[in-house]
Amino acid sequence: MKLHKILFLIICILLVIVTYDIGATNGKKVKKKKKKKKKKVDDLGLGGTAPVLICTACTRVIGRIGVDVTKRLEKNDQWSKGLKSKYNTMLQAACANREDFPLNNEIFVKGCAIFMSKYKKAALKKISNHLNPKADEFEEDIVEKEFCTDLGACPNGMRTIDEHMNSP
Repeated sequence: MKLHKILFLIICILLVIVTYDIGATNGKKVKKKKKKKKKKVDDLGLGGTAPVLICTACTRVIGRIGVDVTKRLEKNDQWSKGLKSKYNTMLQAACANREDFPLNNEIFVKGCAIFMSKYKKAALKKISNHLNPKADEFEEDIVEKEFCTDLGACPNGMRTIDEHMNSP
């Protein structure tokens, strides 16, 4: 007897829910909107290792560019179309540097490719700030890890592969 009452209550609740849903839509079927997936940059098969490889690529590329920026600062050079072109070319060629991205280590090359596809434009802008008298970073040396963290290529607290290799 008690079981019949419980089943009756469940059926009543289901009827109320169904009736409410039909009433709310005036008997029409409502298509549920699909959530748009955020467009992701292809991780080139690196999966979970991609973030640390992107961070490592950033610090290697920006480390080399930072040396050049320091030399320019010592010469009192300032941002110009010519320097924009030079640093754009340096960024484009960075992944081809075999010392930093050896061909026999495909994951480093892929990490650099992802870094460039996601951050090249923002990196160029951030580099320009160190040579632009109107920017807050003007005449400051580039500290690659800080630069890459600010850029978003290195999540806060992430260590690069080089940092892992050099730690005791």
